Order: sequence, then structure tokens, then C-alpha cells
Amino acid sequence: MRKILLILAGLGVVVLIGVVIVISQIDVSEYKEQALAQVEKATGRKASIDGDLDLSISLSPAIIAEGVRFANADWGSRPDMATIKRIEVKVALLPLLGGEVEIQRFILIEPDVLLEKNAAGKGNWEIGAADSTDTGETSNEEMTAIDIGTVLVKNLKLVYRDAASEKPVEFSIDTLKLDSIDDDQLKLELKAALDENSINVNGTIGSLEQLFDNNDYPIDINADFGPAKTTLKGIVS
Repeated sequence: MRKILLILAGLGVVVLIGVVIVISQIDVSEYKEQALAQVEKATGRKASIDGDLDLSISLSPAIIAEGVRFANADWGSRPDMATIKRIEVKVALLPLLGGEVEIQRFILIEPDVLLEKNAAGKGNWEIGAADSTDTGETSNEEMTAIDIGTVLVKNLKLVYRDAASEKPVEFSIDTLKLDSIDDDQLKLELKAALDENSINVNGTIGSLEQLFDNNDYPIDINADFGPAKTTLKGIVS
């Protein structure tokens, strides 16, 4: 019985190595334009990747994109609403073979984001599909569930500008890290600054799924804003 188990384990390793070899032959740069076209279809805005789109092969493959841009509204004060120096998405191989997407690590390096409102009160973040037509029908296609282990943002710059206000608000993040503890809880670490006031936050919050689903959202954090310190614990409805 022991020999049979060892043989099966060996065959499993051989199959896994074969899968890695096959994936390594994929040139993901060939799919760059297709991916960008899907972004434009979903948002009505152009996106571009100035650098390469690469695939790093291992038991946890990683897709790496450099020089990513997302277009601003046509009335915006600059061409791009957001630019990102580097995006890295590392996925677990075995769940991927079973049709599940398990993102072990999602990294954003030097995002530069501009949020702005025009004189009519419209925000540049208000986006819609290029061919958006509400037919009232629900798609039969089910979205693939995506699990994310770690989210890491480094050196983010965010500016909020309102046409009704003379001075923009500037927010920067040195480090933002979210680690999945379980399906409903994330560990949060934040080092940031708002208009030259330092911000440090540590603690736990609810999952990203809870946040996007507008469910009751649990928080248990300690926060420093300059010299002020506070603790927040409870449910945000």
C-alpha cells in the first residue's frame, strides 16, 4: 500500500511539473490587447499598458504588468484618472486547474490616482460600459469566485479635486497591507498621510466581499492621526 501511495504521489508531481512547463510556453503579451479591450467594454474608458505584460512561472504563477494607465473622464484636468507603475497578481496553481481563482498576492506599486468633480457635480469615477444598455435581463453566466490572500499597496498618491473648492485634498499611502485571516476577516496595516498629517492604522476589518456587498461591516482597529489616538470597534451598517 505504501509503495502504491508513493507511486501515485510521484505521478502527481510529474503531472504538476508538466502543467508548469505547458503554462511556461504561454506568451501572455499576446493577450494584452484583448484584456485592455475588455476593460474598455466594461468601463467605457481606455486602458493601456506601456510596458510588458509578463508571466512568471512557478507553483504560484504571477502576472506582472508595468506602466498601466486608465483614462480620465473627457472633461478631466489630466488625461489619466490613474496610473500604476507595476501590478503583480500571484495565483495558486492547483485551484486554478480546478477552475477556481485563488489570488495569493495582489500588489500595486506607485499608483497615482486623481478623483475630481466638475462644476456640475459629476465625478470622474462615475463610469459605465461603452455599450451599456439595460435590457432588464439577468445574465445566466456565473462569475468565478475569487479569493485574495494578501493585498499590498506601496507609495500611493491620491488627489481629490472639487470644482467647488479652491484647494485639492492630497492623500498618500506609504504602505497598505491586507492579509486574509479567514473568509470574513482581514488584518489591516496602514501607514499614510493626509495633507501632511501622518496616519497609522492597525487592526482587523471585514472581508472585501462584505464591503462590496454593502453588508454590515465589522471593524476593530487602533488609529493614530498625528498626535491623536483612537480605537474603533463595532459594526458599520
